[in-house]
Amino acid sequence: MINPIIAISNHKGGPGKTTSTYWLARHFSAMGLCPVCIDLDSQGSLTRRMGGKVDHINATGDVLAGRTELLTAMQPFEADPNIGLVGTDIKINETATYIQGRSPNHNYLQRALRDQRNKIRGPILIDCPPSADILVVNALVAADYLLIPVDPCEEAIEGMRRMVAMANELIELLGKGPTVLGSIITKVNADTVEHRKYCDIIAGPGQPTVLGRTPLRQGVTAQRQIGAAYADIAHAIMDRIGG
Repeated sequence: MINPIIAISNHKGGPGKTTSTYWLARHFSAMGLCPVCIDLDSQGSLTRRMGGKVDHINATGDVLAGRTELLTAMQPFEADPNIGLVGTDIKINETATYIQGRSPNHNYLQRALRDQRNKIRGPILIDCPPSADILVVNALVAADYLLIPVDPCEEAIEGMRRMVAMANELIELLGKGPTVLGSIITKVNADTVEHRKYCDIIAGPGQPTVLGRTPLRQGVTAQRQIGAAYADIAHAIMDRIGG
């Protein structure tokens, strides 16, 4: 599957959703694909990181509300034109409020992607907000797969479990939901007993398959080291989905 839709989500804030979206897109591009990143988080961290410029017609909220098409809203990532971005800002909260008041309200993103998907030559990565709101529901209904970044702490592990339960509940209620692709353990410091304990829990029986780990790093070379750790993860993802 050359253009799978992957929702990257955890109910906890800060486990590395945006970082995972960014670096996976970079590595998918290096593999010869043309990924598209969709920013659903009102903080717009991915949009800023990729240098996106959001106006009144090219934001994710405009796509969801039907004011523009996905490919029309898409802008190239200047550092790598093979990667597309549909950016967002705080105004997506207004769209979420609009969608929340409609019924049915779970398939706005699915409809927006339906006619555009086959024109994209790479994975579609959805950077989700740290919540269980209507935007996340729309991401999960639209997605083929759910990928869960988890940093080694109780809150992130609980957030991972809630995401799995949410995906399963959507399948039960709607007959449509993502396959849990696996987890990425992020910000790992193998020198601490606490981190090793939580990593064992994340990788334990009954939990999503761990597709890889990224290190906790600081300093001028931190991003390069973290980014390099995603290369094997990108290949593991493509192996699992048959890309």
